Amino acid sequence: MLYHAYPKVVTGGFVGVDIFFVISDFLISKILFTERTEYHFSFTTFYGRRSRRIFPALAVCMAVSLMPSELAQLG
Repeated sequence: MLYHAYPKVVTGGFVGVDIFFVISDFLISKILFTERTEYHFSFTTFYGRRSRRIFPALAVCMAVSLMPSELAQLG
């Protein structure tokens, strides 16, 4: 967040995003390979779990950051 507030002072702010993606990809890969090895992998179940985890945070972020007119237009 400091990178976005002071981009000239704090350099390399993108490194945190890169680290997040590496960790996230590792965890997702571990889940996929474990379920595939145990022969109970399902795309529906996998994406269902992801959407139940991600959509509540998405809804809160959108409700807080969008103006009421933008929310009405989006709906």
